[in-house]
Amino acid sequence: MSSSLQQKSSSSSSNRVTGPKLVELTCKQRVGSKSIVEGALCHALLNGYLKQDFHFTPYAIHSYIVNGPRADFAQRTQILMKCRLTEGEAPTPAKKRKLSKDSECVVIE
Repeated sequence: MSSSLQQKSSSSSSNRVTGPKLVELTCKQRVGSKSIVEGALCHALLNGYLKQDFHFTPYAIHSYIVNGPRADFAQRTQILMKCRLTEGEAPTPAKKRKLSKDSECVVIE
């Protein structure tokens, strides 16, 4: 995730990226599923590896993800995060409705 943040900051003049964009960039590198990447982002924010930078405008408040006070420590060492996938978080396929034979179809021309 830190490498995604560094690549984005080196390609643009500002080093700020939003949380959803960081998750998208990290998932694009095939690091893991979206829920695992979001959990890792929360872990990094809570432990100070990343921090939020707020930008206030008259109409909106934007939250950007930037390197935190412990970012250099995270880049030097390997950080492990324990997580387990519960049944509620597992993706389920969409259910299709079954049409009965007696259902009426109306065609409007």
